[in-house]
Amino acid sequence: MSSYGPPAVQPARKAPAVVVTAAVILVVLGVIGLLNAIVSLASLGSTVDRFRVLALRVGVSPQKIDDQVTQLRLQTVLGAVIGLLIAIVLLVLAYFLVKGSNAARITTWVLCGIGALCACCGGAGLIFLKNLDRITVEGDQQAQEQVDLARAMADAVPGWQVGLGGTAAILQLLGYLAVAILLAMPVANAFFRKVAPPVILGPSHRPPG
Repeated sequence: MSSYGPPAVQPARKAPAVVVTAAVILVVLGVIGLLNAIVSLASLGSTVDRFRVLALRVGVSPQKIDDQVTQLRLQTVLGAVIGLLIAIVLLVLAYFLVKGSNAARITTWVLCGIGALCACCGGAGLIFLKNLDRITVEGDQQAQEQVDLARAMADAVPGWQVGLGGTAAILQLLGYLAVAILLAMPVANAFFRKVAPPVILGPSHRPPG
């Protein structure tokens, strides 16, 4: 007579504090990016109006102003869409991190590297805009017009929005670095390590009586 032992039930693993913290930071980063995009959309109309006045004041042609406005609108809308998509991706990754998905951890590391690089580029862009007044072009009217356009665009953006963008860039940089470090800690490695499947006992025979 043969009998089979019941399959071993593997208890659900609880995510350690470092993984939960990393997931929470991802959610916060997604919200920050989305809010920054929403603010840019909300202030787009007033920014365009100020830009038109400033660009005309320095003698930029109306056609180039219209082209720049079209480009600005496309960039702002595209940035809002990308911000929404990134927020969704970060929420999904946060969920699967807590569930113990190693694939989600690897994907998060990749996104942290990209996100940190984008935050650095955004901060560098803000610094560049702040120093446009120091750029001078002599003897090249076309180049001077491009500089005037950039200056008008920089001056058209409200100071509080520039400050908000700079703060968001710093928070995102620190957040992505923190997530990458937390997910590389030994306790996180142990949590994401593959667990061997439960062993099912084979048939056993009673010894003859």
